[in-house]
Amino acid sequence: MKDVAIHVSGGLSGEHLCCVTWQVGVGLDELRQAIAGEICIPPGEQRLLIGGKDLKATSDLVALATDEGVVSVQLLRRSPEQATALAAVSKDGKALGEVAEEFRAVREVVLAAVSKNGYALQYASEELRADPVVVLTALRQVGRWDPGKVGNAFAYAAYELRADADFVLKAIRQSAAGEEILASVAEDLLADRNFLLKVMYQTRWSTLHYAAKALRADGELVLTAIWKHDGYALKHATWELRSDRAFAFSAVRQDGRALGQLAEHLRADREIVLAAVKEDGYALMWADQTVRADRDFVLRAVKLRGRALQHAAVELQNDREIVLAAVRQDGCAHRYASEEMYVDPAVCQAAQEAMARAVRRSA
Repeated sequence: MKDVAIHVSGGLSGEHLCCVTWQVGVGLDELRQAIAGEICIPPGEQRLLIGGKDLKATSDLVALATDEGVVSVQLLRRSPEQATALAAVSKDGKALGEVAEEFRAVREVVLAAVSKNGYALQYASEELRADPVVVLTALRQVGRWDPGKVGNAFAYAAYELRADADFVLKAIRQSAAGEEILASVAEDLLADRNFLLKVMYQTRWSTLHYAAKALRADGELVLTAIWKHDGYALKHATWELRSDRAFAFSAVRQDGRALGQLAEHLRADREIVLAAVKEDGYALMWADQTVRADRDFVLRAVKLRGRALQHAAVELQNDREIVLAAVRQDGCAHRYASEEMYVDPAVCQAAQEAMARAVRRSA
C-alpha cells in the first residue's frame, strides 16, 4: 500500500471536513500540514483521533485502512491557547507549572507534560493526579531516567491512588526501583500484612523497612522477607524479635547472613552460630570474637563449611588440624590458610584432592 485516503471529520459534529492523500512513510507533522492546507486549522490546533483514541503513530493509519486504502480520522480543534500550552509542555514537562490553571486540568496537556518529565505530576489538577494512566505515565518516565526517585514522583499522586493496594502493586511492577514507591504509599497499606506479603512475593524486596512496627515484629513476615530478599532484611525487624533465640534459629537457617543482624548475645551463642555457618560458611564473620577464637568450635564449623576458615581467628588459620579439616571439606578454603599452612605439603595435597572430588561431582 503506497497511498492512503484519509477522510477527516469533525470529532464532535461528525461533519465531513476534508479528504487528504497520505503517502505511507510520511510523518504525522506532514499529515497535519496537509490537513491545514485543506481546512485552514493550524497543525498545533489539530487533535487527531482514530477509533476514539489519539493518533500517535502513522502505522495506525496503515493498520486500520480498508482494503481500498481508506481510513477515517476525527479532528478536534484545540484553542490557540491550549495549543500553545501543549507545545510548551511537550518541550519541557515542568512548563506545566507555568501554564494557565485551566490547562493543568486538560488530560492531553498533562499527559504530554508527564511523558516529558514525570515530576510535572505535581502541577496537574487534583482530578488528574488521581488518574491512573497519568500517574503511571509519570512514574514510567522518572523510572526510565532516575529509578531511585520514583517514590518522590509517586508522592504527588492523589491519596486515593496511594491508598489503593492494587494500583500500588501495579506501579511497583512497572518500575525497576519500584520499592521506592512504598515510601509514599498511605500508612494504612504499610500496616496491611497481606499487602506487604504480595509485594514480597511479586518482587525481590524485603519491604520491611517501610512496614508498620507491629508487622516488623511478625516472625512469619520477617522470615518471608529473609527468604525473598536475604538475611540483611532482619535488620529492619524489631529488637525484641532479633533478641529471640527461637526465632534466631529460624532466621539463620533461612539465610546465614541473618546472624549479623541478631542481638549481640545471640552472636555469641555457639549453637546459633553453627546453624548459620551450616547455611553459609562465611556467616562466621558475624559471630562474636570469642566464638571465632574458640578452637573446638571453629574445628566443628570448618568441617561443615570449609570456607568458614576465612573468618576464624588468625592463630587458628595457622592451626594445622583446623586447616586440614577446612580444605578437606572445601578445597577453596586453602586460600584462607596462614602463609605457613598455605605451603604445607599435606594441606596442599588435601586441597587438591578436595577440588578434584568437586570437579568429578559436577561433571
